[in-house]
Amino acid sequence: TQYAPNEVDPTQEGVCTHSTNFDNGRITCSFSRLIEAIDSSDRTLSDDLFLLFGTSESGGSATTSLTQHSTTPQISEQRANVTQSVTQCPPAPGSDATYTFQFGSPGDDYYFAARVNLDDANYLDVILEADANGWVAVGFSDDRTMNSDDVLGCKRDPSDDSVAVIDTYNPTTQYAPNDVDPTQEGVCTHSTNFDNGRITCSFSRLIEAIDSSDRTLSDDLFLLFG
Repeated sequence: TQYAPNEVDPTQEGVCTHSTNFDNGRITCSFSRLIEAIDSSDRTLSDDLFLLFGTSESGGSATTSLTQHSTTPQISEQRANVTQSVTQCPPAPGSDATYTFQFGSPGDDYYFAARVNLDDANYLDVILEADANGWVAVGFSDDRTMNSDDVLGCKRDPSDDSVAVIDTYNPTTQYAPNDVDPTQEGVCTHSTNFDNGRITCSFSRLIEAIDSSDRTLSDDLFLLFG
């Protein structure tokens, strides 16, 4: 359960300690661990997993257990693959930011705006708004049809009206559901909202393609608004 002490793996196989220290109330350590799971208590660290960050004021023998954390741990907002490169998200644009590309106007049934982030030119800032209860998205395509395209969207969860920014791609044909990019790497959410039947969101995404499901957004591409 959540509050049971962690058990120590009896073998400690696959863990290589490099350095440890405790000084002036601060613990530091560095080590390596095999990426592949060795036994049923391990996770394969190249999988897409949520990360939980915690500390405790209680110590004790390293051969026993990790006691319950002193404060509520922080949990990553999305699954992460720690074996892949991680980039630092840029600051969110201000409310008075000017967008160089716009389709529609703020408050229209559908509105899309984009600009290169002024603090980090590797990122494209995006605003999406629409009168919709499900999702609003923009697709980046080599042609004028939905076929193997990169699609960035904001999707409402009807259970609590929360909105999530998602990087997706259309795998094959026009009418196939979009697949969600499993890593979501290179996507930085700034704000999301659902109010009175309208979805709004702002986010940044790396301009360069990270994997085969992405498009490089500085290329000349058709835009699909939906």
